[in-house]
Amino acid sequence: MRKTKMSWILSASALLIVSAALLLGCPSPAKTPTYTVTYYANGADSGDVPVDSTRYASGVTVTVLGNTGNLRKTGLAFDGWNTKVDGSGTLYAENDTFTITADTKLYATWGTPRAKSIVAGGSHSLVVKTDGSLWATGDNEYGQLGDGTTNDSYGLRKIEGVDNVKAVVAGENHTMILKEDGSLWATGNNEYGQLGDGTTEKKLIPEKIMDGVKAVTAGWNFTVVLKTDGSLWATGYNNYGQLGDGTTDDSYGFKKIEGVDNVKAVMASNDHTVILKNDGSLWVTGDNYWGQYGDGTTTNSLVFKKIDGVANVKAVAAGWDYTLILKDDGSLWAAGDNRYGKLGDGTTTESHVFKQIADGVKAVVASDYHTMIVKNDDTLWATGSNLYGQFGDGTTTESHIFKQITSNVKAVALGIHHTMVLKTDGSLWVTGYNESGQLGDGTTANQLTLKQITLP
Repeated sequence: MRKTKMSWILSASALLIVSAALLLGCPSPAKTPTYTVTYYANGADSGDVPVDSTRYASGVTVTVLGNTGNLRKTGLAFDGWNTKVDGSGTLYAENDTFTITADTKLYATWGTPRAKSIVAGGSHSLVVKTDGSLWATGDNEYGQLGDGTTNDSYGLRKIEGVDNVKAVVAGENHTMILKEDGSLWATGNNEYGQLGDGTTEKKLIPEKIMDGVKAVTAGWNFTVVLKTDGSLWATGYNNYGQLGDGTTDDSYGFKKIEGVDNVKAVMASNDHTVILKNDGSLWVTGDNYWGQYGDGTTTNSLVFKKIDGVANVKAVAAGWDYTLILKDDGSLWAAGDNRYGKLGDGTTTESHVFKQIADGVKAVVASDYHTMIVKNDDTLWATGSNLYGQFGDGTTTESHIFKQITSNVKAVALGIHHTMVLKTDGSLWVTGYNESGQLGDGTTANQLTLKQITLP
């Protein structure tokens, strides 16, 4: 039978109704929800909040950003990010992680400035607070405190006009300051050009030297910097070739050290310099009289020399004529001068090759005559000279092996004969020689035990 036009229309309508019914009965798969992380300044006076533009699936691990926009609040220090605006929630630091299950708000948290890092020079001490301010005490004969005078200080004083400090290092009588923007500033003794400003004139207040700096280390009377482009630059005293430029000529301005690349870290001592490369190899230049290269010889090099047989190095420390290396497995190795037992091997015999000393080590610091390590459990251990009580163990007895001193230690800094300890709770402790007020306790009396210093 022939279908009429109306029949075709009715059939098409029926098909549409059936198709709609089928679609309603078989809904499309639901979209997987995604979540965001938003950062808030929470009362900051300046700076910008970091922006995380990623949309995260539920259950994904999120890494917390740092204070990349340099948020600041007058009189307070940035303490991290909190899930509650009043700080009553979960507190996260940079690179902490959490599992995301909902949109997350993180608020800048502000607290009282406290010690972030500590540094000891020959007979002066410096503290960088969490608000980026710099504080100093002790010997100031050459203006190394940077306060505009040459008067010693017996207590920590704020160095005015210096802010946004990322790191600070100290030589015998000079101080180098690295700011958050990568600029390098210098103050103090400049007899050998160690400040790198092209002169030999001392500075009483920090003077800007260069930009683009990633890291800096100070030797006794010389300075070495690692720039953000990976290049190495050096200035100052060079009698043993410690600048690594192939000469023994002093330099009054920073010069690029050719042929050196892939540098991960650099450490300067009295007369030798050690670099750690990204591949875990160790390279040394300068004085090797005591075998501090660890290469089995006492032959100096005027350029950086690779130390064969040494690999998997995680960190380095360089003291007066000796070198310590911390390997990836937490083992500690030492070479060089061993007077007073500062290598910690149970003897006072120098070693021309690296010998294993300890295990379970997290950090190591070397000075002129004593050495300290922080173990994985945050305990502090010391070896070497203790003539002025720099161990903080209540005695002046030297030790030729590492002995435990205290616990809950975050960082340690060593001067010639004094020690600074930053504990995990942020408190500052000092011990040892104090003739110039380097302990910062308001006196010039030596300390045989660790004494807490209240930060101003």
